[in-house]
Amino acid sequence: YKEIITTVQGTAKPKKSKTKPKKVKTKLNTDHVLVHQPEHLKWTLGLSYMPDWPLQNKDFMSPSHQFALQGGMLWNNFEFNIGLGIRGDKTTARLENQYSSYDSIGYYYDIDYYETIPGNPDSIIIHYTTVPLYDTVSHTNIQESEQHSRWVVVPIEIGYEILKRNSFVIKAIMSTRIGWEYYRETIIPNNLPSIDGFSSKNIGASSISPFITLGLGVEAQFKIYKNWWFIAEPRGYYYLKAPYQWKDSKTNGPFSVGVKLGVKFKF
Repeated sequence: YKEIITTVQGTAKPKKSKTKPKKVKTKLNTDHVLVHQPEHLKWTLGLSYMPDWPLQNKDFMSPSHQFALQGGMLWNNFEFNIGLGIRGDKTTARLENQYSSYDSIGYYYDIDYYETIPGNPDSIIIHYTTVPLYDTVSHTNIQESEQHSRWVVVPIEIGYEILKRNSFVIKAIMSTRIGWEYYRETIIPNNLPSIDGFSSKNIGASSISPFITLGLGVEAQFKIYKNWWFIAEPRGYYYLKAPYQWKDSKTNGPFSVGVKLGVKFKF
């Protein structure tokens, strides 16, 4: 027998292989590769409370309290904030009270008559009446009281992150504040006389608008819930222009310290 082998060429498609190709896993070594991720501009909104205490001129500079609402923006490690706040303080007022009264200023002797002494012609007996003298008298006295003031404040801050973690941030802060007085009340004591012509004026420290401060601080931020952060910042600052002046005191100074506490929302 002869075996005949023939090859027939046709149009039949080759069968697909049922076996799937194996996936080869590769690992990229990034130990020596610097990957740069650009920081996006972010916005913040914060509410803060700050008490402060002057270190000098305590006879007419008193502790103050400030509430402020601030908006800001974050870019890379920098932060810029500006806001609007209300500051209140209470200082010592020295009142000079002046009034007039119709008072006795002395007396004189009104001679009624006189008589001689029998047997002693060089001596006489004078009969007189004491008559008081009255006139308008001006009175002046000094009394201490209180003066309450309210200020509109514009706080401005520039910060730089020196340490950053997922839930903790430390920043160096440089700040300034500008304030204008919009309300003042001098407490008049109740024991002053209520008579015509009475006047009282404060001869103590007088307020000066605007006041300007320049400060440095370190702010710590703690993440409390999602985008909410708690902030605490001890701060020292100097009055470039003081809010009060007494007699011939300087218009700059003193040094003061304060603590800023609040919450901040990062969008």
